[in-house]
Amino acid sequence: CLGRGFVCRHLSDTVTGVALLHHQSVVARVVRQKDLSTYQMKANVDRDLPLSEIREFYSMQVTAGDRSVTYPVLFMKVDHCTSLPLPSDKAYRTADDNNLISEMCMGVTCQESDRSWCIVPKDRCSNYLFGCPAAHKTVDNPGDVQCVEALCTELLDQGTCCSLVTTTTTNTGTTFTTTFHFPEYKKDDPVVYKGKKAVVYARGVDAANGENHVDIVLEAP
Repeated sequence: CLGRGFVCRHLSDTVTGVALLHHQSVVARVVRQKDLSTYQMKANVDRDLPLSEIREFYSMQVTAGDRSVTYPVLFMKVDHCTSLPLPSDKAYRTADDNNLISEMCMGVTCQESDRSWCIVPKDRCSNYLFGCPAAHKTVDNPGDVQCVEALCTELLDQGTCCSLVTTTTTNTGTTFTTTFHFPEYKKDDPVVYKGKKAVVYARGVDAANGENHVDIVLEAP
């Protein structure tokens, strides 16, 4: 709120307004200054307001009985944080749920002063809280391993934060694990690898090259 008016930052061509009216006798409406179109605001009901300019002026009129107050409202379409160059060890701030403020620069064009808000350190695997699949464990020294973005996610970071557990082969009938790239196989499919019978027990994404892979259990020689 600036004095007796409002500045609203946004990223899209339409904004949704809602009037918080605490009494049935209070009436609110907004008027678009560009064409004087009027939008009646019902209490606690979302109302879409069209925008076609980088800076769009409205006025908000609030009436209670015989008293009426008008507030100027400026809607300003601001730049997105992703327009700033991103260092390899940093990430863009992650939006909290639907809070797009996390993704906004302060003005129409992002400036150097927006960096401290928009760009943050990448998260670390020590904060990866989704567990690892069968026959995998959290990587060694997870606090030294970066996730892809500002917050670790299961989808993007499982292949980075989880590593395959390998069992040593013996001649007593135990099994060992390995990895090979046959993405058409699925769990429990029988396969032959280097002349040996095997069974697929897990699938994932190879952290090194992003290819789909399957992990297999081989019969001991």
